[in-house]
Amino acid sequence: MEYLKKVPVCQVNSHLPSEYSFICCASFENRCYTLPASIEADHVSSAYVIRNIDKAMKSENESNFRKICNEITSILPIEVHFDEPLSVMESLLETMRGLKETQVKNLVVDISTFT
Repeated sequence: MEYLKKVPVCQVNSHLPSEYSFICCASFENRCYTLPASIEADHVSSAYVIRNIDKAMKSENESNFRKICNEITSILPIEVHFDEPLSVMESLLETMRGLKETQVKNLVVDISTFT
């Protein structure tokens, strides 16, 4: 699958399209903002950050969520309860349908903290 690539984060921009939508997940782990901090934000046409808002996790990921928002402007948060996996999937499907309707040609998904 040519569209799936593992590259060092310092080289990621050379492998990305000139314009794309971006999806990532804000977690309690610092690695969740490694890619958002490394990409050239002016190439991002739309950005979505999945955020677990379960009571205990919301406070844990708040700082990292803000860091991602500082790197990429015009972020649309997707606030979900990770203890309701079907709801998480429905939120992702709704986002993907919206991207399809607006005919987004390129989508980059950072799966590093989708656990």
